[in-house]
Amino acid sequence: MAMAKFAAAASLLLAAGAVAQTAQPAADTQVDAQAGIQAGTPADGSADATLQTSAPVAEANAEARRLAADRNALTHAVNTARQSQYDADMAEYRRQVVERREAIVRDQMRYDRQQRAYADAMRAWRSQVYACKHGKTKACRAPAPRTADFL
Repeated sequence: MAMAKFAAAASLLLAAGAVAQTAQPAADTQVDAQAGIQAGTPADGSADATLQTSAPVAEANAEARRLAADRNALTHAVNTARQSQYDADMAEYRRQVVERREAIVRDQMRYDRQQRAYADAMRAWRSQVYACKHGKTKACRAPAPRTADFL
């Protein structure tokens, strides 16, 4: 979908560039962009001929401005689409980073709980061994503490 939009935008840009190149005035003619009047208008009153030739130039300039505005609007639309895709990609990346951090925290909490249970079972076993060595037969007959009992 995005590739089709990009292809359409590129073809419009190429077409607009080709039209703008054919509508340009001659390179040796200077044109006032605001008034559409050629510079160097004769002062002897033959300005009517110059005004007649400047009307097509003014139309060409107006067409070139319109095509440039269209090209700018198209470029803006393409850039907006690309920016929205970039923003979506960044949001997905941030979501995955947060998800990964949460998984790491869960794993660390489980590991801490298991380590604490093992340490508590070892403490209970040492107490049991101490009691057995000091004549408590009940402690000698009892099974060794299980780590799972301390989770």
